[in-house]
Amino acid sequence: MQWLAQDTDHDTQVLPLHDAIQHSMDDDCLCGPHSETVPRADGKGTNWLVIHHSLDGREYHEPPESE
Repeated sequence: MQWLAQDTDHDTQVLPLHDAIQHSMDDDCLCGPHSETVPRADGKGTNWLVIHHSLDGREYHEPPESE
C-alpha cells in the first residue's frame, strides 16, 4: 500500500494512494484528516501537516516505520 506526501502553498498533505475513495486536498475530505503544525525544514516557523485516513484500513496492517 502506498502513500503520497504532496506539498501545497499552505501545507503538506499525506494521502493514501489507490484507496476506496478519491481524497480531496482539504480539511473537508470525507476521511476526516488530522492536521497538526510541524517545524519548517528551514527553521523559519511552522507549516501544517494534514494526514488523511485510509478507508481501506491500511494503517492497521502496515509495519511500524522502525521495521
